[in-house]
Amino acid sequence: MSDYGSDENIDLDIARKMIYDYGLMPMPKTNGMQWTYPDGTFTQKYARRADHSNILFKINPAALE
Repeated sequence: MSDYGSDENIDLDIARKMIYDYGLMPMPKTNGMQWTYPDGTFTQKYARRADHSNILFKINPAALE
């Protein structure tokens, strides 16, 4: 995790699906961060320092059900 004001515990189930199942960033040493908003939506960022890759998603958990 990071010290950039992100949540302490990222929703790993969604992160794993996004990174590996959907193949969005299937590389070793990918870091995940999450910020949750009062309305229940959250933003997840996946990053990899080795090649300066990052991708950011805003997710509405109600839409995933």
